[in-house]
Amino acid sequence: MPIKLRILAILLLAFTTTASAARQDAVQSKPRAHKTQVRKKAAGQKTPPRKKTSNPRRVPAPARGGAGRRAAPATVRRMTSAFVASADLKVMARQLAENRTPAAYAGVEDYARRHPAADAGALAWLAVGYARLLDQQYSMAIDALERAKPHAGELSDYVRYLEAISYAGQGNNAKVVELLRGFDEQVPESIFLKDVVDVYGSALTAQGKTQEAIAYLETHRQPVRASVELALGKSYLHAGHPEKGCRFSSICTLPCRRARRRRRRPPS
Repeated sequence: MPIKLRILAILLLAFTTTASAARQDAVQSKPRAHKTQVRKKAAGQKTPPRKKTSNPRRVPAPARGGAGRRAAPATVRRMTSAFVASADLKVMARQLAENRTPAAYAGVEDYARRHPAADAGALAWLAVGYARLLDQQYSMAIDALERAKPHAGELSDYVRYLEAISYAGQGNNAKVVELLRGFDEQVPESIFLKDVVDVYGSALTAQGKTQEAIAYLETHRQPVRASVELALGKSYLHAGHPEKGCRFSSICTLPCRRARRRRRRPPS
Protein backbone atom coordinates (compact mmCIF):
# COMPACT_ATOMS: atom_id res chain seq x y z
CA MET A 1 0.00 0.00 0.00
CA PRO A 2 1.83 3.17 -1.12
CA ILE A 3 0.19 5.51 1.40
CA LYS A 4 0.82 3.57 4.62
CA LEU A 5 2.95 6.26 6.22
CA ARG A 6 0.56 9.02 5.28
CA ILE A 7 -2.43 7.21 6.75
CA LEU A 8 -0.43 6.51 9.91
CA ALA A 9 0.35 10.20 10.37
CA ILE A 10 -3.25 11.19 9.66
CA LEU A 11 -4.61 8.57 12.05
CA LEU A 12 -2.42 9.81 14.87
CA LEU A 13 -3.37 13.41 14.18
CA ALA A 14 -7.05 12.51 14.19
CA PHE A 15 -6.99 12.43 17.97
CA THR A 16 -6.06 16.14 18.11
CA THR A 17 -8.11 17.57 15.25
CA THR A 18 -11.29 17.39 17.29
CA ALA A 19 -9.71 19.56 19.94
CA SER A 20 -8.54 22.23 17.51
CA ALA A 21 -11.99 22.44 15.94
CA ALA A 22 -13.65 22.72 19.31
CA ARG A 23 -11.22 25.39 20.46
CA GLN A 24 -11.73 27.42 17.30
CA ASP A 25 -15.48 27.38 17.76
CA ALA A 26 -15.06 28.34 21.41
CA VAL A 27 -12.99 31.37 20.40
CA GLN A 28 -15.64 32.38 17.87
CA SER A 29 -18.39 32.03 20.48
CA LYS A 30 -16.83 34.55 22.89
CA PRO A 31 -17.66 37.69 20.84
CA ARG A 32 -21.23 36.43 20.42
CA ALA A 33 -21.59 36.03 24.21
CA HIS A 34 -20.21 39.53 24.76
CA LYS A 35 -22.68 40.99 22.27
CA THR A 36 -25.54 39.22 24.07
CA GLN A 37 -24.57 40.82 27.38
CA VAL A 38 -24.35 44.28 25.81
CA ARG A 39 -27.81 43.86 24.31
CA LYS A 40 -29.26 42.85 27.69
CA LYS A 41 -27.81 45.96 29.34
CA ALA A 42 -29.13 48.19 26.59
CA ALA A 43 -32.57 46.64 26.91
CA GLY A 44 -32.86 47.95 30.45
CA GLN A 45 -32.26 51.55 29.40
CA LYS A 46 -35.11 53.67 28.12
CA THR A 47 -34.73 54.99 24.60
CA PRO A 48 -36.67 57.89 23.08
CA PRO A 49 -39.39 56.90 20.58
CA ARG A 50 -38.34 57.02 16.94
CA LYS A 51 -40.09 59.20 14.44
CA LYS A 52 -42.12 57.44 11.80
CA THR A 53 -40.83 57.75 8.26
CA SER A 54 -42.84 58.04 5.11
CA ASN A 55 -41.63 54.65 3.88
CA PRO A 56 -42.76 51.93 6.30
CA ARG A 57 -41.00 49.15 4.38
CA ARG A 58 -37.65 48.04 5.69
CA VAL A 59 -34.99 46.46 3.52
CA PRO A 60 -33.69 43.22 5.10
CA ALA A 61 -30.00 43.19 5.91
CA PRO A 62 -27.87 40.79 3.82
CA ALA A 63 -26.95 37.54 5.50
CA ARG A 64 -23.37 37.07 6.57
CA GLY A 65 -21.47 34.51 4.57
CA GLY A 66 -19.82 32.70 7.47
CA ALA A 67 -22.95 32.21 9.56
CA GLY A 68 -23.94 28.91 7.94
CA ARG A 69 -20.46 27.40 8.22
CA ARG A 70 -20.25 27.32 12.01
CA ALA A 71 -20.59 23.95 13.67
CA ALA A 72 -23.76 23.24 15.60
CA PRO A 73 -23.43 23.29 19.40
CA ALA A 74 -24.24 19.57 19.61
CA THR A 75 -21.44 18.78 17.14
CA VAL A 76 -18.97 20.91 19.08
CA ARG A 77 -19.87 19.19 22.36
CA ARG A 78 -19.49 15.80 20.71
CA MET A 79 -16.06 16.67 19.29
CA THR A 80 -14.88 18.10 22.61
CA SER A 81 -15.97 15.07 24.63
CA ALA A 82 -14.35 12.71 22.08
CA PHE A 83 -11.06 14.53 22.45
CA VAL A 84 -11.11 14.51 26.24
CA ALA A 85 -12.07 10.83 26.39
CA SER A 86 -9.45 9.80 23.81
CA ALA A 87 -6.49 11.65 25.34
CA ASP A 88 -5.20 8.44 26.94
CA LEU A 89 -6.03 6.46 23.78
CA LYS A 90 -3.60 8.48 21.66
CA VAL A 91 -0.52 6.88 23.22
CA MET A 92 -1.92 3.36 22.90
CA ALA A 93 -2.95 3.94 19.28
CA ARG A 94 0.51 5.20 18.38
CA GLN A 95 2.13 2.15 19.96
CA LEU A 96 -0.27 -0.15 18.13
CA ALA A 97 0.34 1.45 14.74
CA GLU A 98 4.12 1.28 15.20
CA ASN A 99 4.58 -2.13 16.86
CA ARG A 100 1.32 -4.10 16.44
CA THR A 101 2.10 -6.57 19.21
CA PRO A 102 -0.58 -8.76 20.85
CA ALA A 103 -0.38 -6.60 23.97
CA ALA A 104 -0.89 -3.41 21.93
CA TYR A 105 -3.90 -4.92 20.16
CA ALA A 106 -5.37 -6.08 23.47
CA GLY A 107 -4.99 -2.65 25.06
CA VAL A 108 -6.73 -0.70 22.28
CA GLU A 109 -9.45 -3.31 21.79
CA ASP A 110 -10.17 -3.33 25.52
CA TYR A 111 -10.45 0.47 25.42
CA ALA A 112 -12.87 0.23 22.49
CA ARG A 113 -15.07 -2.32 24.27
CA ARG A 114 -15.22 -0.12 27.37
CA HIS A 115 -16.51 2.79 25.22
CA PRO A 116 -19.01 1.05 22.88
CA ALA A 117 -21.34 4.01 22.39
CA ALA A 118 -18.79 6.83 22.40
CA ASP A 119 -16.81 8.58 19.70
CA ALA A 120 -13.61 7.60 21.52
CA GLY A 121 -14.57 3.94 21.10
CA ALA A 122 -14.97 4.48 17.36
CA LEU A 123 -11.51 6.04 17.21
CA ALA A 124 -10.11 2.98 18.99
CA TRP A 125 -11.74 0.56 16.54
CA LEU A 126 -10.45 2.69 13.66
CA ALA A 127 -6.91 2.35 15.03
CA VAL A 128 -7.36 -1.42 15.38
CA GLY A 129 -8.74 -1.74 11.86
CA TYR A 130 -5.84 0.18 10.37
CA ALA A 131 -3.30 -1.92 12.28
CA ARG A 132 -4.99 -5.16 11.14
CA LEU A 133 -4.86 -3.86 7.58
CA LEU A 134 -1.11 -3.27 7.88
CA ASP A 135 -0.73 -6.85 9.09
CA GLN A 136 -2.84 -8.03 6.11
CA GLN A 137 -5.42 -9.51 8.47
CA TYR A 138 -8.23 -8.32 6.25
CA SER A 139 -11.16 -10.11 7.89
CA MET A 140 -10.23 -8.78 11.32
CA ALA A 141 -9.67 -5.32 9.86
CA ILE A 142 -13.15 -5.31 8.34
CA ASP A 143 -14.68 -6.45 11.62
CA ALA A 144 -12.98 -3.62 13.53
CA LEU A 145 -13.92 -1.00 10.95
CA GLU A 146 -17.55 -2.15 10.99
CA ARG A 147 -17.54 -1.60 14.75
CA ALA A 148 -16.19 1.91 14.20
CA LYS A 149 -18.90 2.90 11.71
CA PRO A 150 -21.81 3.83 14.01
CA HIS A 151 -19.87 6.57 15.82
CA ALA A 152 -17.19 7.44 13.23
CA GLY A 153 -18.72 10.87 12.63
CA GLU A 154 -16.25 13.20 10.91
CA LEU A 155 -13.91 10.23 10.26
CA SER A 156 -16.46 8.14 8.38
CA ASP A 157 -14.53 8.53 5.11
CA TYR A 158 -11.45 7.05 6.83
CA VAL A 159 -13.47 3.99 7.80
CA ARG A 160 -15.00 3.69 4.35
CA TYR A 161 -11.69 3.92 2.49
CA LEU A 162 -9.78 1.54 4.78
CA GLU A 163 -12.61 -0.98 4.61
CA ALA A 164 -12.53 -0.84 0.81
CA ILE A 165 -8.77 -1.47 0.87
CA SER A 166 -9.36 -4.46 3.15
CA TYR A 167 -11.93 -5.94 0.78
CA ALA A 168 -9.51 -5.34 -2.10
CA GLY A 169 -6.92 -7.35 -0.20
CA GLN A 170 -9.43 -10.21 -0.05
CA GLY A 171 -10.13 -9.90 -3.76
CA ASN A 172 -13.75 -8.93 -3.10
CA ASN A 173 -14.07 -6.34 -5.85
CA ALA A 174 -17.86 -6.19 -5.59
CA LYS A 175 -17.61 -4.81 -2.04
CA VAL A 176 -14.89 -2.36 -3.12
CA VAL A 177 -17.18 -0.97 -5.82
CA GLU A 178 -20.11 -0.85 -3.40
CA LEU A 179 -18.13 1.12 -0.82
CA LEU A 180 -16.42 3.56 -3.19
CA ARG A 181 -19.20 4.26 -5.68
CA GLY A 182 -20.03 7.97 -5.52
CA PHE A 183 -17.25 8.62 -2.99
CA ASP A 184 -16.13 11.92 -4.54
CA GLU A 185 -19.69 13.29 -4.63
CA GLN A 186 -20.63 12.14 -1.14
CA VAL A 187 -17.44 13.24 0.66
CA PRO A 188 -15.91 15.91 -1.62
CA GLU A 189 -13.59 17.20 1.13
CA SER A 190 -12.05 13.82 1.98
CA ILE A 191 -8.27 13.53 1.93
CA PHE A 192 -8.63 10.17 0.15
CA LEU A 193 -10.23 11.52 -3.04
CA LYS A 194 -7.09 10.94 -5.10
CA ASP A 195 -6.33 7.55 -3.56
CA VAL A 196 -9.81 6.22 -4.28
CA VAL A 197 -9.53 6.69 -8.05
CA ASP A 198 -7.19 3.82 -8.98
CA VAL A 199 -8.68 1.50 -6.33
CA TYR A 200 -12.22 2.00 -7.62
CA GLY A 201 -11.19 1.88 -11.28
CA SER A 202 -9.20 -1.33 -10.79
CA ALA A 203 -12.14 -2.95 -8.98
CA LEU A 204 -14.46 -2.09 -11.88
CA THR A 205 -11.98 -3.60 -14.34
CA ALA A 206 -11.66 -6.77 -12.26
CA GLN A 207 -15.44 -7.11 -12.35
CA GLY A 208 -15.40 -6.95 -16.14
CA LYS A 209 -16.88 -3.44 -16.25
CA THR A 210 -14.04 -2.15 -18.39
CA GLN A 211 -15.97 0.56 -20.24
CA GLU A 212 -17.26 2.00 -16.98
CA ALA A 213 -13.73 1.83 -15.54
CA ILE A 214 -12.24 3.59 -18.57
CA ALA A 215 -14.86 6.35 -18.45
CA TYR A 216 -14.29 6.87 -14.72
CA LEU A 217 -10.49 6.86 -14.91
CA GLU A 218 -10.41 9.17 -17.93
CA THR A 219 -12.43 11.79 -16.04
CA HIS A 220 -10.13 11.53 -12.99
CA ARG A 221 -6.71 11.69 -14.67
CA GLN A 222 -5.87 15.18 -13.45
CA PRO A 223 -3.55 15.72 -11.74
CA VAL A 224 -1.50 13.01 -13.43
CA ARG A 225 -0.68 10.10 -11.10
CA ALA A 226 1.24 6.95 -12.00
CA SER A 227 -1.23 4.66 -10.21
CA VAL A 228 -4.19 6.06 -12.17
CA GLU A 229 -2.32 5.83 -15.48
CA LEU A 230 -1.42 2.24 -14.69
CA ALA A 231 -5.03 1.36 -13.83
CA LEU A 232 -6.23 3.02 -17.02
CA GLY A 233 -3.71 1.07 -19.08
CA LYS A 234 -4.92 -2.19 -17.56
CA SER A 235 -8.50 -1.26 -18.31
CA TYR A 236 -7.71 -0.63 -21.96
CA LEU A 237 -5.88 -3.97 -22.15
CA HIS A 238 -8.85 -5.81 -20.68
CA ALA A 239 -11.11 -4.01 -23.13
CA GLY A 240 -9.06 -5.33 -26.06
CA HIS A 241 -7.19 -2.12 -26.91
CA PRO A 242 -3.47 -2.92 -26.40
CA GLU A 243 -2.36 0.08 -28.48
CA LYS A 244 -4.15 2.51 -26.15
CA GLY A 245 -3.12 0.54 -23.11
CA CYS A 246 0.56 0.82 -23.97
CA ARG A 247 0.34 4.60 -23.86
CA PHE A 248 -0.60 4.51 -20.18
CA SER A 249 1.01 1.40 -18.76
CA SER A 250 4.60 0.17 -18.84
CA ILE A 251 3.53 -3.35 -17.88
CA CYS A 252 1.93 -4.00 -21.23
CA THR A 253 5.18 -4.35 -23.18
CA LEU A 254 4.48 -7.97 -24.03
CA PRO A 255 0.89 -7.43 -25.26
CA CYS A 256 2.11 -4.49 -27.33
CA ARG A 257 4.83 -6.58 -28.95
CA ARG A 258 2.29 -9.26 -29.82
CA ALA A 259 0.00 -6.65 -31.36
CA ARG A 260 2.86 -5.25 -33.44
CA ARG A 261 3.83 -8.74 -34.64
CA ARG A 262 0.28 -9.38 -35.79
CA ARG A 263 0.32 -6.15 -37.80
CA ARG A 264 3.69 -7.02 -39.36
CA ARG A 265 2.68 -10.52 -40.45
CA PRO A 266 1.97 -10.66 -44.18
CA PRO A 267 -1.48 -11.85 -45.14
CA SER A 268 -1.56 -15.60 -45.89
